[in-house]
Parts: sequence; structure tokens; C-alpha cells
Amino acid sequence: MENMMKNLEQGGQVSEESQGMLALEICLKHQKIKRGNIMAIEQVQNLPQQYVTDLGADYGKQLAGLTSIPLDTARLAPQVAAQDPLQTQAYNLAGSGVGAYQPYLTQQAAYSGPQAYQSLCLRINKM
Repeated sequence: MENMMKNLEQGGQVSEESQGMLALEICLKHQKIKRGNIMAIEQVQNLPQQYVTDLGADYGKQLAGLTSIPLDTARLAPQVAAQDPLQTQAYNLAGSGVGAYQPYLTQQAAYSGPQAYQSLCLRINKM
């Protein structure tokens, strides 16, 4: 173990096979830590590829330039096209057509209610 410590002090590395309990023993021996106070901590860090990091940095630089230009939002507002003559004529006819049925709708009040059938029977008998 002392050879390993000398190797590490000189810039060497510890192999994967020697890690684990051996590393714990090194910590206990050299840092005088009690076994009951040690807790295993595992940290995993997933980093994006370098090109993704570079794209993000480049995008941030370009975004600052793009947002400094004023944007004309009036040209983005919704607009409604004008009606052509045939559409206008159809609209007017539809309005007058529904309005033309108003007398019939008013007259139907006489044909509703519990005795409504009597007035219909009188009309049928006259035929």
C-alpha cells in the first residue's frame, strides 16, 4: 500500500481492480477516519458532446444580436379579407330569408298549448 501511495504522489494512477475496499483502507489509514462515519457517495455526470456545447454557445451569441433588432409586430397581426360581391349578396339574402319567416314564427304561438289541436281541427273541417 505504501508503494501505491508513492506511485500516486509521483503522478501515477490506481487501476480499477485495486479500487474499492483498498481505497477505503487508504482513506482510513492516512486520514484517520472511523469506519462508522464513512458513507458511500456516487455521482454520475452525463455531459453532452462537445459539438452540442459549441452550438449552444454560438446560438447564445447570435441570439443577442437578433433580439437587439426591433420587430415590426403590426405585419404579424391577423387580417380579414374583404367580401366579394357574391358573398355580400348571399349574406343579404340569408338575412332577409330568416327575417321573412318571422310572421310564421309569430303565428305558431296560436298553435301551441293544450287546446292548439282545436283550431287545427276547425281548419281541417272547413276544407
